[in-house]
Parts: sequence; C-alpha cells; structure tokens
Amino acid sequence: MGNWLIAIEEEHERMLKSHVWTVVDRESLRIDELILSATWAMKKKSNGQFRARVVVRGYEQVDSEHFHGDDISSPVVNEVTVRIVLILMVIFKLSGGVMDVEGAFLLGLLDPGVKLYISIPKGFEKYYKTTDVLSLNRTMYGTKQAAKAFWNQLLLCLQDMGFSRSHSDPCLYFKISESGPIFILSWVDDLLIIGSSQNVSYTKTHLKQRFDCTDVGELTEYVGCKIASTERGLKLTQPVILQSFADEFNIVPKTYSTPAIPHQVLMDCGAIQSDSKTQAQYRSGVGKLLYVARWSRPDIANAVRELTKFNGKCGEVHVVAMRRVMAYLLNTRTHGLK
Repeated sequence: MGNWLIAIEEEHERMLKSHVWTVVDRESLRIDELILSATWAMKKKSNGQFRARVVVRGYEQVDSEHFHGDDISSPVVNEVTVRIVLILMVIFKLSGGVMDVEGAFLLGLLDPGVKLYISIPKGFEKYYKTTDVLSLNRTMYGTKQAAKAFWNQLLLCLQDMGFSRSHSDPCLYFKISESGPIFILSWVDDLLIIGSSQNVSYTKTHLKQRFDCTDVGELTEYVGCKIASTERGLKLTQPVILQSFADEFNIVPKTYSTPAIPHQVLMDCGAIQSDSKTQAQYRSGVGKLLYVARWSRPDIANAVRELTKFNGKCGEVHVVAMRRVMAYLLNTRTHGLK
C-alpha cells in the first residue's frame, strides 16, 4: 500500500509541475456549471516502478461545450510511411533513435472559451479544502481532446525546429541539413528520428529542451514492432503480441505450412453461433491478428480478412480457423517483414 501512496503523491507533484490546474472555490461557479469527476489508473511496470495516473472521466464532457467532435483523436503515422522511411534508412545507411514524451497529455492547451472543472480526485483531499474545485489550464489523461491537443503542441515545436510536415502523411516531418536529411515520425507521444548519428543526437537534444522526454535509445523497437538489423537491411517482428496468443488464448505452436486450410471457404453458421464470451474473445483475437498482418506478417492477410467477416457472428468453425492462424504464427515466430 505504501508504494501506491508514494505513486499518488508523485502524480500530484507532476500535476503541479505542469500547472495543469488552478484551484477555485465551488461558490464562484455558475449553478449549471458541470464539474467532471476523476478516477485512477494504476500499474506496476515491468521494471518494478509503481505508477499512478489520475484520469478525468471524459465521457462526462459535453460535445460542442467542452470539446469539438473533430478534436477527439490524434493522427498517427501510417505503416506504409514507416516502411518507406526505414527503406531510406537502409539505402542511405542512416541511424535511428526513439524518444518518448513524458506526460504528453498534460501538455495540450484547451481551446479559448472552453472551461473544464474537475472535483478533487480521491487521494488528493489532504491538499485542498472541501469547497475547492480544480479549473483545468491544460488537458489531462481522459479528456476528449488530450491527444489532439498534444499533437498541436508537437507541430509548433517541430515548426520552430525548422521541420516541414509531409503533405502525404500528417505524422511525417522532415528537414534537410548540411549533414543530410532528418525524418521524424510520430505515434502520439512516441517519436522515431531517422538521420545521421549527428543529426539524431542534435534533434534529441532540442526535443528535450522543449519537452520532458525519455531517450529510449537506438531504434530497436517502434509501435509494438521489434526492429533488428540484418546483413542486408532491417527485419520487423512482433514477438510480444505473438506471445499473447499463447498466454491469453492457450495456443500451442503447430507445424502448419499455411495459415488457413487450403481451399477452405468460411461460411456463415446461421443461428448456431458461439456464446457472447466466445464472440468477445474472437473479436479480440482477430483484432490482434489484423495488427500483426498490418505490420510484420503480410502472409496471413488473406486468412485474417476472411476471419473479419464473422466478427459478432462467429461459430465454432471460425474460432478453430482463428486459432489455426495463431498456431501458424507461433510456429513461425522468427519470420518477419524484411
């Protein structure tokens, strides 16, 4: 319990450091002013660190009053863009580095005229009076516009650093320096930097001056993909998500030569459908397979496409077909996209 209490205190210090809110008296608000509530997301990380994050219940926000409909998500880099930039990295023998922006969703600014108030989160009562309410100066985790608001701040930062944004992908930014090109790809708060080792180091330094960043190091992993150097280039695999097939679905590797049974056509099973628990597990499994097919295993794309036709109406034959694809992947887990 003590570790979690320390994590809660660290979160409060993080809020104050980022000037996330201003304390106001409840009596100063209009009688019809909505006060949002907050909850906690707590996690013990793989390195043993206890992390507590206060999260606003964004579903309580009112559309057009607290946020705009086109501000509820941030664009992320397309997988085709990632491949193209990695190809350029191989061709021109460039270096790669990854940066993680800490507390990214606390960096966004609210649109002018938008007022958000939250009640005192549980665990913070000792710091405030019972009549206090927190008026947000910035976005928080859980607020509808948090991801998009951070992306806007990232754009301003990269513009100040002399980067241009691609017209083909809004999350690809580039600059030509005397020592060659520099590319930055953004997946919300995960930034991939490609360029000469000198340019990568220079760019990381300037990003740290603007944001509180963690230097993840050289490019070995990005958006859930392990990226390893080979004799002639790079190879993308997804060992973590493949392991989840064994852990969550109890899949055992099988020596299948194909992800699906040759010549088999999956058909609608009509009224003989699986129960709701199996349907939910099927949708989760197919979602994971889609992600794998998209990033590192195009060889399963046709089989997975057929599985998607039965989301919400799967039967036993469809579940068996899904599990076969998973078993095939586990048996060929060293395969990947080169």
